[in-house]
Amino acid sequence: MKASKAASAGVKNVMTTIWGDEGNEFDFYSALPGMLYQAEHAYTARDVDEVDATLLRRKFDGIVGADLDDYIYASKLDDTQPETQPIDAKTHYCPNLAKFLLWEEPFFSFLSPQYDRTYDLESHYSHLATYLEQALSSEVSTMSRVSTPHSLDDVPMNHRLRLPYLLASVLSLKCHLRQRLVAAYKSDDREELEALGGAGPLSRMSRLRALVKKLHAQHRENWFSTYKPFGWEVLDLRYGGLQSRLETMHDRLIAYLDVDNSSVTKLEELEVELEVIYPNQGCFLMLDYARCSRPQYV
Repeated sequence: MKASKAASAGVKNVMTTIWGDEGNEFDFYSALPGMLYQAEHAYTARDVDEVDATLLRRKFDGIVGADLDDYIYASKLDDTQPETQPIDAKTHYCPNLAKFLLWEEPFFSFLSPQYDRTYDLESHYSHLATYLEQALSSEVSTMSRVSTPHSLDDVPMNHRLRLPYLLASVLSLKCHLRQRLVAAYKSDDREELEALGGAGPLSRMSRLRALVKKLHAQHRENWFSTYKPFGWEVLDLRYGGLQSRLETMHDRLIAYLDVDNSSVTKLEELEVELEVIYPNQGCFLMLDYARCSRPQYV
């Protein structure tokens, strides 16, 4: 925007585009902070390098009816870096971390070597879910260190943050799940295996499956309140595939834990040694559904 504002640039109009490639999974409203930021630059004097952040927050509240900092904080779904992370000419794209972690095949979790030894994604997503839960509460939230304490009654459009809240909750349970299962399986820690994959409602697998159903329902509600029905079938199939794999995974774990069930005496899925697929990349990847939902990319 600064370059286009230069008198010598000759730019009269600037257009914002939002792309829905690869299933249009994102929430259109999540782009509003960026749109307002660009608009503020357009109405700021040419010799001013940055917009007034306080005024930007007030405008977002007044125009959208939501808290700017809460909306921006939700972007930590794809950002595990500290706020001091530099952005320079070498930054070509943003990773879609939450996307590939959600659709990653759960039993093999073949992408987990990208992150399981370096990043504590459980804590990252647990903290994010806690933050967003407060942003959705009717009680005053003081989680933000920047914006004024507020409740959902003050910023009603914060209700759109329920989708990232549920996604963060799902990922806090899904990330590192196979890593924990493998450790318990190899050490024959039946108690830990029961806590992770037992049939009870409090096992990690049971809670994960319940949250995925809630996420699916919320995503569907958001879609039909915003778009026409065409295209939702793509995401229905993705959620259906994920839930089917989780069901199979859970059934296999339950059968293995049942001493009276001789049909499953070992879990070969947990015996496979995984390798890093993308060396030196960590979890900073941009992957489409086909590349993360199964280890066999055709």
